[in-house]
Amino acid sequence: MSELLFIQLNVLEELARGSPAITTAACFETIFHLLDSSSGKEIDESCWQLILSVLMTAVAVNSSSGSDQATLATAFRSLELIVTDFLPNLSSQSGSLALAITTVGCFARQSVLDSNPSLTAIQGHLWNIADFIASDLVLSKSASLWMALFKELQYLCTDSRHEIRSAAVVTLFKTISAHSKLFAVSTWES
Repeated sequence: MSELLFIQLNVLEELARGSPAITTAACFETIFHLLDSSSGKEIDESCWQLILSVLMTAVAVNSSSGSDQATLATAFRSLELIVTDFLPNLSSQSGSLALAITTVGCFARQSVLDSNPSLTAIQGHLWNIADFIASDLVLSKSASLWMALFKELQYLCTDSRHEIRSAAVVTLFKTISAHSKLFAVSTWES
């Protein structure tokens, strides 16, 4: 099942990168339905990385062309499913959890949609990921995951939109105040 899924996701990635808008929209709808009908356990690590890469493509393609808000919204719904339902299925060792943090940051920085998805990405998804990291004894000691999260919040703290900057600052301080006792010395030094 995983090999077949990996092949299918590779095809979707290629289509999402260079196809007409209607094909790109169908790619993101397919990914959403795949995730929506899945328990996540049948999706292996290489597939998670590919799914997250394809979702980042939605931001890059739509930010450069400034078109097709519906496609970007569908990709964001897929990201929401990953963050709310599938975080335990992502691996920190192979980087899919760090890639999820980066993907959420990309959606938070997008300016094609109104600011609500950006605010949800910051206050909802980055905060949920911080709580998820903190709740796991092994993950909470990972300076690289905390730094990936802080890097995204750092970028967002300098966003040109006031409400995005404010949400990022609040989320940064909430994360530090709620979870700083878990940070390793190397996290503080970084």
